[in-house]
Amino acid sequence: MNFFICFCLLLSCCDLVYPYVFPSVKKCRYTDSNCLKSSFQNALPSFADGIPELGIAKMDELVINDKTYKLGGLDFTIKDGRLKGLKSTIFDYVSMDMDKKVLRTDYHVQKCSMSGKYLGVGNIKVLPLKGGGEMFLKFRNVAISQNVTFDMEKRENGKVYMIPKKYEFDFDVKDHAHFNLTNLFNGNEELGETVLTFLNNNWKDVSSEFGRPMMEQQASQIFSHVVKYLSNSPVDEIFAQ
Repeated sequence: MNFFICFCLLLSCCDLVYPYVFPSVKKCRYTDSNCLKSSFQNALPSFADGIPELGIAKMDELVINDKTYKLGGLDFTIKDGRLKGLKSTIFDYVSMDMDKKVLRTDYHVQKCSMSGKYLGVGNIKVLPLKGGGEMFLKFRNVAISQNVTFDMEKRENGKVYMIPKKYEFDFDVKDHAHFNLTNLFNGNEELGETVLTFLNNNWKDVSSEFGRPMMEQQASQIFSHVVKYLSNSPVDEIFAQ
């Protein structure tokens, strides 16, 4: 689930494209929501590939930093994580409120998957979970609604820059999620199958309850790239006046 937000923040600003990096993306007025949505969509593939000139790493495939999450009664560690599928994002709505300094994006990720190594101990809902091995997670049609607040900053060079300050988001896995974890309970197939069956039969609740902490980590990772990009991109280079 972490992929949801992480992509979310990056995409929320990917319309703000440097012409020399994305020359085919149209500049839009702040008030033109349809144009903004189209430009977000057109800029997405190139932005997800990264912008080496600005020190922005590739986002698809996204590298997940080693991290231990507190998921209710479960301690769950992910190592060597890889998130794929962010380029399947479709923007549904984009708007900018220049009075309140809020950028809103609604979009959905059609297909995403995450692979890596895990270590888990604790409880998921009513079931115990213990193990360490390989993990592979799949998600279909993840809907995300997000607000990013920003300030406008004028610098000594006379240029104005849009600087994101914070974000809020909600997400919902609409169609399906599938969880596969190897070596549960040190290879005990019966216990392992019981846990996997529970996870996959209850994918909606599992995605909702345990997704947000993972998403938050990736959100901060993406947010740092967004700030880096916009800090080097005057608004008159990326918006129509």
